[in-house]
Amino acid sequence: MAKSKQQAVSDLWQEDLLERLGWLIRLRWFAVAGLFATILFTRYVLDLRPAFLPLFLLDAALLASNVVYRLLWKRWRNAPMQSLVRFAIAQMVLDYVLLTALLHYSGGVENPLIVTFVFQCIIASMLFSPNRSYLLAALAIFLVCVMVLLEQTNLWPHQHVEGYVPPELPTQGRYLLGVLATLAVVLFVSVYLTTTIERASRRRRTEVAKRSAELEEAREQIRQADKMAALGQLAASMAHDINNPAGVICTRLEVMEAERAFDSFPERLRQDLATLREHAQYLRRVAENWTDFARKRALHIGRIDLNEMVQRTAAMVEDSLEPHRVRLDLDLHDSPLLVRGDLVGLQQVVLNLVNNACDAMAKGGTLTIHTSLSLDSDRQSRAVLEVEDTGSGIAPEDLELIFEPFFSRKPKGKGTGLGLTICRKIVKEMDGEISVRSRLGEGTVFSIRLPADSAGERTKTYARS
Repeated sequence: MAKSKQQAVSDLWQEDLLERLGWLIRLRWFAVAGLFATILFTRYVLDLRPAFLPLFLLDAALLASNVVYRLLWKRWRNAPMQSLVRFAIAQMVLDYVLLTALLHYSGGVENPLIVTFVFQCIIASMLFSPNRSYLLAALAIFLVCVMVLLEQTNLWPHQHVEGYVPPELPTQGRYLLGVLATLAVVLFVSVYLTTTIERASRRRRTEVAKRSAELEEAREQIRQADKMAALGQLAASMAHDINNPAGVICTRLEVMEAERAFDSFPERLRQDLATLREHAQYLRRVAENWTDFARKRALHIGRIDLNEMVQRTAAMVEDSLEPHRVRLDLDLHDSPLLVRGDLVGLQQVVLNLVNNACDAMAKGGTLTIHTSLSLDSDRQSRAVLEVEDTGSGIAPEDLELIFEPFFSRKPKGKGTGLGLTICRKIVKEMDGEISVRSRLGEGTVFSIRLPADSAGERTKTYARS
């Protein structure tokens, strides 16, 4: 099935976010190794004396969190987009907290490590929307300001690195204010530049995704046309094979009814012969509909009472349902429900849906045909015909495929996979629509919606396309 443009763009951003999250997790491994090497370098090469134990513990915490991120990333590859966004935000927030703690135990704002917040904000701007990126930048500034405030009030004593900067420098208000103001400006400018570039890049990738979706849609239409061409050839062949014997049966029954001895037949036999003739004529009409897939033919549109059509169709199939232990219930609209359509075609649709329902209720069940009147969102009246069964239901992954030519889940030799394709085509020719809803183990409902007709009797002939 071809994706819509909106779905293609949505899938693009989800795949892009997943890829970038994987890249961020890989980058964090380098950060863990780099931090460990930096701690050793400052201790044994620069001979500085930061708080080694808290730094090692924070490095271990970063390592452990990244292991968890890696496991969740592999498990959530098919998660909804919003869940992935929340997962990414949680990573960034925890990174900011750990980075603030690392900054505190390595000397506070006197440590050049403070510039790593810039890289974090750039990464966030590549992952999230501009609004979220600015909020995360504001969070980084807030955490650094809280750290400075706690250090100045001695609630979180400042960890001075001996031999690096004068001990009185971190206590000077002008110095602290200058560092914080510079950090804020650099972070927000970084976010602005990154989101601007990222916005332009996303715009181009969106256009590429839309063009790809259009191309796939065109390819799908070509494949569908090929299927319909094959279906037309098959339909013409089958229609010929059905129409000839059905015509012979109709002719012989008409001859029998015209004979003088026909009146002497028992009433039940005359009724059975009439039923046989009606079914044979129906077969011929169905064969004509099949022929329509191979060539254009005039379609006769007339005024149809859905209630009456359902009652006549139910009378045709009622006896055949008993061996299947299927009970037929009719739930019809209180007043006549008029539509404009092809009576034979609509009857064929209902019979096909009834047969499918019987196949789905192998152990018996209840088959209900509903008719009702409803209003569309544009306030147009629609006649609704629903065929509901209590059968095995349809798998969710099959719901979008059941109207495709040659698709069938029935046992081999049980069906051709063409019935629902024909139903959809017939309904569309009447300016209607057919849909399905189903739950495994509970049953299926096929719904047909046709424009309601309240005008007087007018019969027209339309050409099928």
